[in-house]
Amino acid sequence: MKIRLLTILLLLFIIRIHADNNPDSLYRLLSQKIHDTTRINVYNELCWPVYAYSNTDSSLKYGNLAVNLSIKNHDTLKLIVAYRRLGIAFTNIAEHKKALDCQQKSYDLAKIKGLKKAMASALNNLSVVYLNISDFKTAIDYSIQSQKIQEELRDSSTLFNTYYNTGLLYKSINELDNAKRYYYKAYAISEKKKNRNEKAFAVSGLANVLKKEKKLDSAYFCFFKAEQLFKSENHLQGLEEVYVNIGSLYSEDKRNDYTANQKRALGYYSMALKINSQFSNKLTKSNILGNIASTFNNLHNTDSAIIYAHKAIDLAKEADDKAEIVFSSKVLSDAYFEKGNFPLSIKYLQLHILMKDSVYNYEKEKEISQKQMLFEFEKKTIADSLKVSEEKKITQEKLKQEATIRYSLFFFILLLVIFSFIMFNRFKIIKNQKQIIELQKSKVDEKQKEIVDSINYAKRIQSTILDNQIVMKEIFADSFIFFKPKDIVSGDFYWTHRKSNYYYLGVCDSTGHGVPGAFMSLLNIGFLNEAINDNGIEKPNEIFNYVRKRLITSVSKEEQKDGFDGILICINTITREITYSAANNKPVLISKSQIIEQQVDKMPVGKGERQESFNLYHLSSKPGDMIYLYTDGYADQFGGPKGKKFKYKPLNDLLLSIHSNDISVQKEILMQTFEEWKGNLEQVDDVCVVGIKL
Repeated sequence: MKIRLLTILLLLFIIRIHADNNPDSLYRLLSQKIHDTTRINVYNELCWPVYAYSNTDSSLKYGNLAVNLSIKNHDTLKLIVAYRRLGIAFTNIAEHKKALDCQQKSYDLAKIKGLKKAMASALNNLSVVYLNISDFKTAIDYSIQSQKIQEELRDSSTLFNTYYNTGLLYKSINELDNAKRYYYKAYAISEKKKNRNEKAFAVSGLANVLKKEKKLDSAYFCFFKAEQLFKSENHLQGLEEVYVNIGSLYSEDKRNDYTANQKRALGYYSMALKINSQFSNKLTKSNILGNIASTFNNLHNTDSAIIYAHKAIDLAKEADDKAEIVFSSKVLSDAYFEKGNFPLSIKYLQLHILMKDSVYNYEKEKEISQKQMLFEFEKKTIADSLKVSEEKKITQEKLKQEATIRYSLFFFILLLVIFSFIMFNRFKIIKNQKQIIELQKSKVDEKQKEIVDSINYAKRIQSTILDNQIVMKEIFADSFIFFKPKDIVSGDFYWTHRKSNYYYLGVCDSTGHGVPGAFMSLLNIGFLNEAINDNGIEKPNEIFNYVRKRLITSVSKEEQKDGFDGILICINTITREITYSAANNKPVLISKSQIIEQQVDKMPVGKGERQESFNLYHLSSKPGDMIYLYTDGYADQFGGPKGKKFKYKPLNDLLLSIHSNDISVQKEILMQTFEEWKGNLEQVDDVCVVGIKL
């Protein structure tokens, strides 16, 4: 599970509390005849902080108005502020190029005017944007410049942000002792200022370091403390960040009930995602979705993991977040491997290795540490030089220049040697990785062929057992079966049987799909035949009762709940009476262009929370009526423009709209609609739909 700060808005100099930024009072000002200078101030306040957290579109709108009016009035001081706040608005929605452009303009104008505090603010904001896109080298460059100016000015009001930023950068390169040192500095400033929001961010940052040090109890304590502080100030983006970090902590905590911890993690990620929906930040949303995908993988829910990981990668590409692509591509590789889809597993493993190599390059991390150490050395040199006389200072300056030349030459040679060594090692590693991948691919291809051949043979066996449409056509000349397994073999099955003057038709969904589901379907068919042929049971509800008993005594051991959901109808070929029993699934009867609701028992055929006897229901129908029996695969399929489930009501509406067509046309429409809805997404479950015209 990755550990990343999803919102770094604190570093953008935006944590402060305004008592006079009520939107209503600001709008009243705008409605009056006021000077342009006052109007610019109002626009800037509406851009940030009024709409910074709640309405990014309004934040961008008023930020642009402030910029344009400042330019029109040639007011450089107001323009510096307007560009800085508009840049923050673009950062909030992960528009990195526009954010960089605004912050750079703010810095350039501040430099022309000699406004050091404004220069430091813009430099720090530039550092944050580069950190968001994982450009650590540039981020530390700007952070160092900002820190120098602020410490020179002794400005505690903004030093908190810089110390916090430096702590975050140190944590990103695993310099944990230095990270804690700067978080403690930030916390001390927040205590002095009595700023609860700043204190919450400092405590949350410290908790992330403790988490990396495996001091989990201390990390929990700090995260929950930060949560209380953010709640007391109603700081939504701070809560979003801390919820994600708590979720990450639970996901990695293996000391107690691992499954329960994974579910707690999903709960906190869901709360973070709900808060994120109020903002248009693709960067933070992709991180949350990636964490959710990883947690579903931990729970072996590979289908959900794949869906969320794909969404995370798509958003990460839009937000240019390479680090998230690294993480989610590994999640996809693991999920596809667990599902047995080895080509896709290898594809995303290769993407993971390629992106990881570009993001976490060893040279970048080394440069960060060296630059920060150089800055600390420069501060110490300046402090020492203030204690000596002017004459000694001049002498030391000359010595320092000579030493700098010697050290620079030595340092350049050393870097050249290190760089050559690293490049040589990198070449060897990449070469070895390619050989390993090719060897693994060869083994996987061979193993996959063996597995696929075996499964195809199993498919022929299952198809032979299920291929009883001839029996069905004897009773129902107008009928169709739309049967589409998710994998080669299926857990869904349709079953027909005729005994004396009774005709039985079942459409059922066994536990699981693929090979395990196919085994269950064959076992369930065997028990259905056994109930009728060997035990002479005739009523559908009694047949279900018998099969449930056989499943519980045969396979439902150690709390396993294997069985099936399904519908079993019985038709008396003499009296034409139709009876049925329904376990979780219910038949759909369409008569006179209306859907007639049917009854159902909310329990499976197998071990479940309810063990009552199944009910026997009667189905009243007329000649020309349509009966549809289906499993949940069609309704649960993800697809459409938003990647959502098809659902049961649209399925029933579709059946109602096509029920009067020829039976072969109905099947064709159902198949075509399913494929168009699914599109390029993976089929999530077996599909079985049977239609009968009475």
